[in-house]
Amino acid sequence: MSRPTKVPAYRKHAKSGQAVVTLTGPGGRRDVYLGPYGSRESHRQYARVIAEWTGTVAGPGCPGEGPADPLSVNTLVLKFWTNAQRYYVKNGRPTSEQRNIKTAVKPLRLLYGITPVSQFTPISLKALREHYVSHGLARSEVNRRVRLVRSVFRWGVAEGLVPAGVWEALRAVPGLKKGRSEARETAPVRPVADTMIESVLRHLPPVVADMLRLQRLTGMRPGELCAVRPADIDRARAVWEYTPESHKTEHHGRTRTVYLGPKAQAILAPYLDRDPSMFCFSPAESEVSRNARRSENRVTPLWDSHRTRNERKRKADRRRPPRGAYTAESYARAIDRGCWRAYPPPPPLGRADGETVTKWQERLGSTGLAQVRDWHRANRFHPHQVRHRAGAEFRERFGLEAARAMLGHSFAAVADHYSKHADAELASRTATQMG
Repeated sequence: MSRPTKVPAYRKHAKSGQAVVTLTGPGGRRDVYLGPYGSRESHRQYARVIAEWTGTVAGPGCPGEGPADPLSVNTLVLKFWTNAQRYYVKNGRPTSEQRNIKTAVKPLRLLYGITPVSQFTPISLKALREHYVSHGLARSEVNRRVRLVRSVFRWGVAEGLVPAGVWEALRAVPGLKKGRSEARETAPVRPVADTMIESVLRHLPPVVADMLRLQRLTGMRPGELCAVRPADIDRARAVWEYTPESHKTEHHGRTRTVYLGPKAQAILAPYLDRDPSMFCFSPAESEVSRNARRSENRVTPLWDSHRTRNERKRKADRRRPPRGAYTAESYARAIDRGCWRAYPPPPPLGRADGETVTKWQERLGSTGLAQVRDWHRANRFHPHQVRHRAGAEFRERFGLEAARAMLGHSFAAVADHYSKHADAELASRTATQMG
């Protein structure tokens, strides 16, 4: 998509004192007045006009065109957000969808906050989409945020706040297609190699290492793994059944059961001797274990003065005390730290012996630190990739239906998405045997 080479300037119209911008297009030059010069409203109008002018072929309508409408986009977003704060809640805590909505609507309010909802057109949505693209978002993320913005207007139609024609018109804006937009593409999520998992396991705390081993065997989602409690595990039969108290698809009326074989049972057994309502995997317990190992490995004698100093250093009101359970985010961070330790950057990118972090960063500079980040990006994995690895093995060894049942999907097509990497391995072996 072509863009103008020069963005028109925000200027002051001397006679009227208004802010003005001059646009050029197929119809020639025209001035668009934005309101009092230097005001916040004029800067928002300028951002909106420029976004539409640079992001679409057709020129935008002049500010203020169309019938008067007392409901602005800002007001609609505020009403929608009030409802979202009540709706997107699970177990008394906001879900990640609330965060997704906030990031999606922030540019909407910046560019079109004072625009009447009846004047938010497909051209406006395309301009907003170009705003996302210009900020380096991936194509899939751009499409997801556009869908969230449309959902705001869909909710407004259902509540009688937005004319139905506005929503129908916004539905006509298609999602960006691969290779046909300027949005960057992301690499597909690949299953992590078992060799990489084994390398990282040696650099993880014992609790996190057991979590990783258990996820590799069962293919659990990170949230399900972190929520394991003795009370949720039925041990009456040879194969244990873990039914999470809460899971990803429960709001669709679906149940989720994770089946635990002998190897998984052996990993979980040491964590079941506790209050049934307590979580099995606890950061607080992991920290106690880590401190005990550090004391055991201590080389210098531990004197009374050391104990007194350590007690003084321990704060009763720590700003970030360890929690009683891991979250999907903290579990992912722990694995990420393990990847740093297992795959340190090679010389000269790595830190030298005795080199402080500050000296190391000064030595590398911005270019070297960018290379370090690229190295780490290529030598790390995310918990979802562990689930992909388990899904690929389920499908390869036991078939697609077994993969669907173990991963907890209602439809085989969804399980096929997680386990389709098995096709590549199967085809590679077949080609090798065929010669």
